[in-house]
Amino acid sequence: MIKQERSRSLMMTSLISLLLTAWASAATATNTVWPKPQAQTDSGDVFLLDPVAFQFEASGPGAVSAVLTDAFKRYRGIMFLHTPSVETLHEVPSPTDLSGTITSAQVAVASADESLTLETDASYNLTISKAGGIAIAANTVYGAVYGLETLSQLTDRGTFVKGTSITDFPRYQFRATMIDTSRHYYPVPVILQHLDAMSYSKFNVLHWHIVDSIAFPYQSEKFPEMSAHGAYSPGELCGLLRSALLLYFCF
Repeated sequence: MIKQERSRSLMMTSLISLLLTAWASAATATNTVWPKPQAQTDSGDVFLLDPVAFQFEASGPGAVSAVLTDAFKRYRGIMFLHTPSVETLHEVPSPTDLSGTITSAQVAVASADESLTLETDASYNLTISKAGGIAIAANTVYGAVYGLETLSQLTDRGTFVKGTSITDFPRYQFRATMIDTSRHYYPVPVILQHLDAMSYSKFNVLHWHIVDSIAFPYQSEKFPEMSAHGAYSPGELCGLLRSALLLYFCF
């Protein structure tokens, strides 16, 4: 019964993660953005990206942020993960259809403040054009990270990107999903996969239900007494788990 419960929990968590990732992947396949930005205007231009020479160049007070530096490394890997295959060569624009080659993305961040709350300004502007190449402007590093996520979705097979102008900010301050490890077993890789899926869809809050009255699986190395006194005894816990599983499968 417990094995069935674990399999069902993993399946549901993986399904949610896959759905979040699929939404972002579907957007990339059609060169649109997920979630839909507040305003977007396409120019019709198509630019070639040079994966060897391509660099992210930061400016402004937030240029020295470690959050931004880590994001550059992460999104370089995401953007240039795929290259055209033999099967998709017929879809690749010919040189005469290209509007130029882009070798960098200019990211300007107006503030060095890295504090993160529900009131943090996560707005950004992204332009991809003949005149300015790729330019992202944001008031905070977190807005810049959302701009980088949008850019990664616009990148086609790690080689091409369409000309566009985007003005965007989150529609809701609180955008969350929940995982429940108090009642269900989740391996660490599954939790990390879920976090990746959240970032692809610009979710900003993870509600992590770690402990509950029927189970206390969390053990703190710093406060070991917390789980020792907060959990039921092994005998009581087994009985409660059996009751919980019966209720779960019956209802």
